[in-house]
Amino acid sequence: MLKFYTLEQVAKILKVHRTYVSRLIGEGKLKAVKIGRHYRIEEGGLFEFTKSEFKQVYSVEEIARLLQVHRNSVVKLIKSRKLQALKIGKLYRVTDKQLERFLNSSQTK
Repeated sequence: MLKFYTLEQVAKILKVHRTYVSRLIGEGKLKAVKIGRHYRIEEGGLFEFTKSEFKQVYSVEEIARLLQVHRNSVVKLIKSRKLQALKIGKLYRVTDKQLERFLNSSQTK
């Protein structure tokens, strides 16, 4: 089943202002469907956008393999806000920048 998001929902996921989301749509960087005066962004289009904007986007499972921990440990890091992530639908995605920030902050000095 297809899932669609409003501009406000996408703005919250990407942690940006809704006018920035409108600009991304206008520039053709983010695909959207216009219904009347409103835009809706399909979940797959949002994921494709995040992949194009960042060098790499990782799933929870990929982060778990990389860190050699169980996926539940990664989810706990995300929920405790130690590891920033984008929540797209029911899935978390971690960008290369978010992972790098986490690894740098976790290094022992």
